[in-house]
Amino acid sequence: MTSLRELIEEGAAELEAALKRMSSIELEHQELQSQLDKATMQGSKDADEIADLKAELGHAQESIAALTDVAARREIMLNTLERTASESLERANLAMSKLNALEDYVERWLGEDIRKKQDAEAAVRKKREEKEMRKRAQEAARLERERTEKEEQRTRAEWEMSMLDRWGQYQEPDCQGELTFENIVWPVLIPPADLSGITEDAIECFLFSEIHSMNRKRHQRLNDAIKRWNPTRYAALEARVKPCDRNIVEQAFHAITMHLGALRDMRAQSADV
Repeated sequence: MTSLRELIEEGAAELEAALKRMSSIELEHQELQSQLDKATMQGSKDADEIADLKAELGHAQESIAALTDVAARREIMLNTLERTASESLERANLAMSKLNALEDYVERWLGEDIRKKQDAEAAVRKKREEKEMRKRAQEAARLERERTEKEEQRTRAEWEMSMLDRWGQYQEPDCQGELTFENIVWPVLIPPADLSGITEDAIECFLFSEIHSMNRKRHQRLNDAIKRWNPTRYAALEARVKPCDRNIVEQAFHAITMHLGALRDMRAQSADV
């Protein structure tokens, strides 16, 4: 027969086991309650979130509707802008065409104006160059005239000096000693090399020069020359003439006599007229 202690021990063990079971059940109940509380709280939260989501969805739908309306208005505005841009492009192309035409006209006008200006400048430059050329030509002509005048003056001075020197020799007595064709002072400016240098013009130029014998008139000079170069005087000088030159000297005297006679006859005819 089971003793009381054993029963008590079994009862205590069962009680302890029951307490443990109860404690476990309480823990499970607490866990379940906690889960229930969490579930309840989560459900409340989910309901709130659903309500919020519904509200946000409503707002989103309103925003979508507003955006759709804005998009529609933007599309209308875009279409309007495209038409405006197309019209503006057409106007711009027309304006560009007019501008190109105007530029062509201005370019032609400017080209014509520039050409006229260039022609005018060229004409002015040509006139200036012609004026400068005339000025240089006039200056060159003036210098040439001065040079020519100086040359003529120098030549004239040399000629006058030669004439005076030759006339001085002509006025001196015949040289002493033997006479030759070369050392006889013939009535010409340039000493002749032969008879071709003793011409009527050369004699007239020498005898009637204004450089010498200004106190003797033309007919007096002519008479003096006729006396000096007559054949009688040659006869007086012939003995002094070198034999080889006597023939040419005699011919020279004869030629001078003939030329002086022609000048005398010419003067006589002028006097008669």
